[in-house]
Amino acid sequence: MTDATIDLPEELAMLRESARRIFDRAGGLSRARSLRGSSPGFDRAVWSQMGEAGLLGAVLPENAGGLGLELSAPGIIAEEAGRALIPEPFVGAAGLTCAVLKDLKNTQASNFARDLASGKSIAVIAWQEDARNPAFQPPETSLRDGRLFGVKECVAHADGADCFIVSASGTNGMALCRVDADAPGLTISARPQTDGSSLCQVAFSDVGLSPNGVLCEGYAAEKALASAFDEATALAAGELLGVMSAAFEMTIDYLATRKQFGQPIGAFQALQHRAVDMKIQRELTEATVRATITELEQERDGAKRAALASRAKARAGSAAQLICREGIQMHGAIGYTDECNIGLYLNRALALAAWHGNSAYHRSRYAHLKTAA
Repeated sequence: MTDATIDLPEELAMLRESARRIFDRAGGLSRARSLRGSSPGFDRAVWSQMGEAGLLGAVLPENAGGLGLELSAPGIIAEEAGRALIPEPFVGAAGLTCAVLKDLKNTQASNFARDLASGKSIAVIAWQEDARNPAFQPPETSLRDGRLFGVKECVAHADGADCFIVSASGTNGMALCRVDADAPGLTISARPQTDGSSLCQVAFSDVGLSPNGVLCEGYAAEKALASAFDEATALAAGELLGVMSAAFEMTIDYLATRKQFGQPIGAFQALQHRAVDMKIQRELTEATVRATITELEQERDGAKRAALASRAKARAGSAAQLICREGIQMHGAIGYTDECNIGLYLNRALALAAWHGNSAYHRSRYAHLKTAA
């Protein structure tokens, strides 16, 4: 096994080791198998350990219970989450939710963020209303007299959330509202994905908000959500990098140990060439993802941030699927069985590559943004 080829600063290397220890102790791939298809599909005890170690609120300011680090910190954690195939929704819950809350300068957002960073509570964002279109649209979900009416689609891990941050149209424009998962009138319909996790439809029928439930409104809400979407998209690319890295390493190990005609199959030139192609794809993705996250830390222009995020997600989604499919083929017939672990990585790559827009969507989005610039 080999680690990423790009050296990390000491602080990030220590954070990576901390995440790796927690994920390894949790049970590895056998735990991922055992939780497939269950609800909520992950372990709250492991989530709490992640919170205690500071992994969940790495980008939150210290006064909100976080570590006050840059986006590169959750980027590294996301890579390790992908390598270990943890079922806990690090990017979908902690990454996206904390990205929204870190820019909100009010007391209720800070108190809310503190509970999330500690691992005591899990919140997910409910914003998408057209399951076929991940592009931002003015929400049709409405906020009237402190009550929510509407339906959200493609809400990842909603069946394991304690509460939601919901985008809605109110009297002052878009509002981001906090709603408890057990609020009367709220219903969740889970739909399984290839990796055993779920995307959910969340319906709000005259649902009341949590106390101090309006986190922000107007331009602040639009800006926070758009910025968080781009950061979470880059973190998803980071998790895909971890998925493809582990799948590549597993395949190389198999080529070195599986023998045919009296020698390791890795000695055959045709397979060597395919392995080199996989390595090139992995390293190009690593360079793109790391550069994107670094640039996102500095860039303030919304269109440029969106283009950066789409560039990383398009490359990572395509490369991860290619590497995992090649890995299955190079494992031979056993690679197509459920018992072979390489298939777990393809299933995760398929689900994650489609989350918040697949590679085709992000290539189109990137081209549009660059043309308009």
